[in-house]
Amino acid sequence: MIAIDSPINATYGRCASRVIGSIGRLFRLALWVALTGLSLAGPATPKIEALGRGETRPKESKPVQSASIAVVEVRDSYNRLVQLPQTPNRIVSCAPNMTEIVSFIGEGKRLVGRTDWCNWPPEVSAIPSVGGLQDPNIEKILSLKPNVVLASTHFQKETLEILESVRIPVFMGVVHREYGEVYELIRRVGVLLGVPEKADRKARELEERIESIRRRTEPLSPKPSVY
Repeated sequence: MIAIDSPINATYGRCASRVIGSIGRLFRLALWVALTGLSLAGPATPKIEALGRGETRPKESKPVQSASIAVVEVRDSYNRLVQLPQTPNRIVSCAPNMTEIVSFIGEGKRLVGRTDWCNWPPEVSAIPSVGGLQDPNIEKILSLKPNVVLASTHFQKETLEILESVRIPVFMGVVHREYGEVYELIRRVGVLLGVPEKADRKARELEERIESIRRRTEPLSPKPSVY
């Protein structure tokens, strides 16, 4: 579960930056696709620009998954409209915060892939890893046949574009420093997974716990620093 001693944001500061060889990755993916017969044809994806600390942001908001009938529609943290033709039951999480949120709302059984950095709750260690935050193994992700990939600030533009080119939707979930962003992201993930009421209940429970701690520590002076 998401707890005070397991903050969502803290994971990012432990990850070393690495340069991604996008040309080599594209070549390997093309070879893998040629061997498996998977079509690379797909809808155009929105242009995105690289931001600080590995973030990506769309220049314009467009649907990232074409579907004649979208069963699931939700905007991610970058206001990108993510559309799925069915409620996802096979999820690859490429970010620790997203892995924690899916588990927190009680839907960890849908996770079929994670990164090496996803280590909470402990039971996710049994889920196959797709590699690092910045350089996940795209061939491994494709082999897991996910309905959706969850990602965050360290996800690379090239990886996002490759996945969307083979019609795998990507939901970007970002939390900076505000608790309100955590609650909102929990609710959006709940909509994505088709359990909005359940996610809303868990978000309110978390908010109440944190507010209770705030009230109890308010009289303390000086206040201890934990982050």
